[in-house]
Amino acid sequence: MKTIFTLLLFVASLSLSAQNIPIAREVQQAYKNKTRSPNGMPGAKYWQNEIKYEIDASINPSTKMIHGKAKIYLTNRNLRRSLYSIKLKLYPNMYQANAPRDKPIDSRDINDGMKIHQIHIDGKSYNTSHRNGTTASYSLNNSVTRDSTCLIEVEWSFEMPKYSQIRVSAYDATTMFVGYWYPQVAVLSDLTGWDNLPYDALHEFNSEFADFDITLRVPKGNVVWATGELQNPSDVFQRKVLKKYKQAQSSDKVVHIITQNDIDKQAVTTSDTAWHFVAKNVLDFAFATSDYYLFDGQSVVVDSTSMRRSSVYTAYRPSDSYFPKMNQVSKETMQWLSFQMPGVPYPYPHMTIFSGSGGMEFPMMVNEDEGYSYASAVNVTTHEIAHTYFPFLTGIDQVRYSWMDEGWAMFLVAELQEQLAKRNEQRSSSRLSYEQFAGLLLDVPIMTPSFFIKNYEYYIVSYYKTELAYRQLENALGKDLFRKALQEYIRRWTGKHPMPYDFFFTIEDVAKQDLSWFWNPWFFEYGYPDLAIKPLSDKDSKTITILKKGNMPVQIELTYYYRDKTSETQSFPVTVWEKGNDSFVIILKKDKKPYKIVLGNKLIPDTNSKDNVLHF
Repeated sequence: MKTIFTLLLFVASLSLSAQNIPIAREVQQAYKNKTRSPNGMPGAKYWQNEIKYEIDASINPSTKMIHGKAKIYLTNRNLRRSLYSIKLKLYPNMYQANAPRDKPIDSRDINDGMKIHQIHIDGKSYNTSHRNGTTASYSLNNSVTRDSTCLIEVEWSFEMPKYSQIRVSAYDATTMFVGYWYPQVAVLSDLTGWDNLPYDALHEFNSEFADFDITLRVPKGNVVWATGELQNPSDVFQRKVLKKYKQAQSSDKVVHIITQNDIDKQAVTTSDTAWHFVAKNVLDFAFATSDYYLFDGQSVVVDSTSMRRSSVYTAYRPSDSYFPKMNQVSKETMQWLSFQMPGVPYPYPHMTIFSGSGGMEFPMMVNEDEGYSYASAVNVTTHEIAHTYFPFLTGIDQVRYSWMDEGWAMFLVAELQEQLAKRNEQRSSSRLSYEQFAGLLLDVPIMTPSFFIKNYEYYIVSYYKTELAYRQLENALGKDLFRKALQEYIRRWTGKHPMPYDFFFTIEDVAKQDLSWFWNPWFFEYGYPDLAIKPLSDKDSKTITILKKGNMPVQIELTYYYRDKTSETQSFPVTVWEKGNDSFVIILKKDKKPYKIVLGNKLIPDTNSKDNVLHF
């Protein structure tokens, strides 16, 4: 009877939290296994593996070669079973001739991928001939039991791309930004098991939290910027630069740590070429190096309770036009994120923006070009820093659920972007981008696994559509409750791996609301947003009717124009549609009759605006 009673309690709690959205079978199983909870919290038996990397790597930018040796300590925290195999991600194999790719690469960058020279697991040598795909699997002679640790020792090398600047690249004879560069233990999830999905250049990554102890050996004269904290600044910087480097860590104003004068006088680095970095509990480790980049820094208070400060760094070419201003932009972004939206203190000791190519985030590091304008530089910088919270603070699986980080990176800083650069209408730009695509054959539901979505539609769904969904959710809950729920979601899943239902049900748990009326059309169903003003049958009518022609609910905003050349705006939240109604009646003012009413604004998506104007 006790078993039956427990099962009934579980079913009851599941039905209360799950409401009326479809629950995937593996998620239902996770609830039964208590690794996750139907209220959006990590379950009593939630687990994830623990990983520590000790890496010593030599980097030669002129030959584009990287050679590394690693000791990787993997502790099995799976509460249900032992490990009988281990999977490693070998991202550079994406550049092999026969590798599947969703982005083209320059033929000159095709190479042999990551060469594994030797690999030992708990002292046993394993075959190094794995040459295909970005995931390698190793069957173990001795299983790794619960709470025990195995040691993976691996030596590898690979050639950095030069012409295909997809997030990482060697830019010239002394400069490179390096990511996806070491054999990485794949994520073992309570939902999907070992992550076998390939890296295809379009979709990003799924990584496990880990501690990193990294030594990077570069040519004499090169500076290294990296994830984590530099452990030996006094060994690698000459005295004057070292003084400015330390000064920047407590300065409210920009300090020019490395100037052109420092470079010309060869007064930057010492003869020591080994740079030592440590990072704790982060998803990944990236670095950059150059011998001629300028280096600026300052710091910013990110926690008003503890008054903790984080450093803000930029490293850029002397010829860059907008990068000299990006240090201040980065500082204001970290303040915004810490105190405004989401209002969670920036969690890391520094943020470094490197002038490279494209726009790509890593823990504490951003690789970007400065774009075609100051506004574009602002947008890329703020967007990539916003990724600190998603996917890094909360360990998002970007391969399966890219909307869980890209949509937030769009949403969190959109208003800031408009404040920092004139004529920068980022939010209306998102609306226009989505409207052109909404409801077409390739406009798939947001919940479609991201690796199934290709080309331009990937960006529409993961970035713009999701940003608009979050904005309508904020309208439904109100700014204060929305912010409170978002902060709780971040708090619950810091250092863990949330999946979509953890997000949905945390928001519902905090809001104490059934939001299935919103989740279903915006995240699970095909459809589009389309409101209209119903034509009047009687011009003396005292009411107007708003029709919801599309299935996706959005807020209502009406602008009334009067003959005395005045106007006023009236708004109704998206919750007017929560009962499933397709129409909403509005009573007009008795004392003042408009000659025209316009429905919508530049931030609300609507696929057909031709029926949004009513003339009297």
